[in-house]
Amino acid sequence: MKKFLLPVYVLAVALLAGADDKPKDDTAEKLKGTWKLVKAEAGGKDVTAGLGEHTWTFDGEKVTAQDKSQTHKGTYQLDATKKPVHLDVNGRDFNEKTGVWRLIVQVEGDTLKVAFVDNPDDRAKGFDDKDAIITTFKRVKK
Repeated sequence: MKKFLLPVYVLAVALLAGADDKPKDDTAEKLKGTWKLVKAEAGGKDVTAGLGEHTWTFDGEKVTAQDKSQTHKGTYQLDATKKPVHLDVNGRDFNEKTGVWRLIVQVEGDTLKVAFVDNPDDRAKGFDDKDAIITTFKRVKK
């Protein structure tokens, strides 16, 4: 019986040791760089022209959003355990009231989708949320 228990014990320890080895989400790595707004939709309607030119730059834990007349700077945090991935942008430039703008993001190749709702304290429920503004960015090549 003892001969049987030793291999079972070794196997159990090995399995438990590897239980925390979940695949790492690489959204933060994928976000790095500068992104240019190419499309925006609200309520199923294209509102891109009304927004003008926008870029977002992710560098380390910092984010900078720029349009023709303003620059907003802050930090960001991702929660990749949520699906879709949650992105919290921190800084009074983004939300004067609480300092946190709650978004969802999806990065596929050189395309970044960001969804948000009018109230920056709330978060879009998904990219099919009829109350969300869905923005699409393309990576700016260096």
